[in-house]
Amino acid sequence: MTKIYCYYTILNPKEVYNPNDKISGIFYIENKEKEGSKDRLLKKIEIQLMEIYQERVSYEQKSLLTGEMETKYKWVNHQKKLQKYYYKKKYPIKPGEIKEFEFEMPLPKTWSPKVSGNLKDWHLALLFKQKTGMKLSLGKSPNTAYYVIPVQHSARPGSSPSIAGEKEEKSVILKEVEKHKLQKLANLVQISSKININDISEILKLKRTIILEKLIEWAGKYSLNIEGDYLVINEDKKSEFISALKSMIVCPYCLSEIEIDIEMCPHCGVSLQEEE
Repeated sequence: MTKIYCYYTILNPKEVYNPNDKISGIFYIENKEKEGSKDRLLKKIEIQLMEIYQERVSYEQKSLLTGEMETKYKWVNHQKKLQKYYYKKKYPIKPGEIKEFEFEMPLPKTWSPKVSGNLKDWHLALLFKQKTGMKLSLGKSPNTAYYVIPVQHSARPGSSPSIAGEKEEKSVILKEVEKHKLQKLANLVQISSKININDISEILKLKRTIILEKLIEWAGKYSLNIEGDYLVINEDKKSEFISALKSMIVCPYCLSEIEIDIEMCPHCGVSLQEEE
């Protein structure tokens, strides 16, 4: 079975989303097949905004005891696609590779919560799907590709704004997503000694204020200089800084260095594990 995993990061998440709000973030698709396996083709990449709920319906069934018809009840699942965001191109993905796709999706102008006695589990969700086989799928670990949007009257609490990998893999956000970003920054430092701070903010997907705080810390540690909108790398410390970027583990929310197997960042208090 193809080992394609889908997960996401929601940027600047809100506590509650309202109609007409926009949700933006990054859709990650990872090929976890072994090295030496053949490349896969992402034939379709799609983010679906779904309205999901269950309805209690009645039906008639003959009783095994009396032979008479009697009324029974069951819960029926409903899924309504409100809109979708998709990428037109096809992308090859190599074993071990992580593809990143940025998105911004406007929410509908209105919606109607389903809260009557015959309806339950109403919520809105983003489903992150890819197609490498015969049909669109949430990937090998569906829970990581399902974002419950925090809206009023939702029967489910909002999902974590950043999820990656399977539950049993500790801190996958740190090991795979954040490390991937730091690797990109290290590659940029390798080829340039003067980097625009906005470019660093774009690579790490964090606000400029958070980036500046971290750069000031790194400046003292690796003899870096901040000149206006640019980070200037000390050539004598360049190799050390690149090596540090490739090896450090940081919190994806505050960039503080942390241990790989922790469940909560001790610096900003944000949970780094998917809730059960």
